[in-house]
Amino acid sequence: MGISQAGWVMPLAAMRARDVRFMVLVVGPTVPVGLEIYYSSLAEGTATSVEELSARLLAYAGPLGYAPLPQLQQLNVPGLWVLGGQDRSIPTRETVAILSELAAAGKPYRWIVYPDAGHSLAGVDYIPEVVAFADALR
Repeated sequence: MGISQAGWVMPLAAMRARDVRFMVLVVGPTVPVGLEIYYSSLAEGTATSVEELSARLLAYAGPLGYAPLPQLQQLNVPGLWVLGGQDRSIPTRETVAILSELAAAGKPYRWIVYPDAGHSLAGVDYIPEVVAFADALR
């Protein structure tokens, strides 16, 4: 289980480890680092809607940097992403879009989006969902 930037680290670690049974990524991005940095620069400290931020991301033409997609495409380790719908640090909509495509291709990935939560998931008790996810894999 990891938080935030762990979305980039955990797929790499899972590729290298032999005994990973599952991953839980709390507000972990699936988008490239460059896109997340751009999103954060647009979102943090503003009241811009996440819908508008997603629209603005379409115009991004800067460097992408590291992206976890190749590892996520190769892995068959079950993963649960716990996300905030009002996150001002990672683009949740774009993260979910990537996860949706991966799940449609048969990858064992699930996600939960708490619509009113931000990056800290303040006030959200997501631990029961994590425990249920892990228990279902036994």
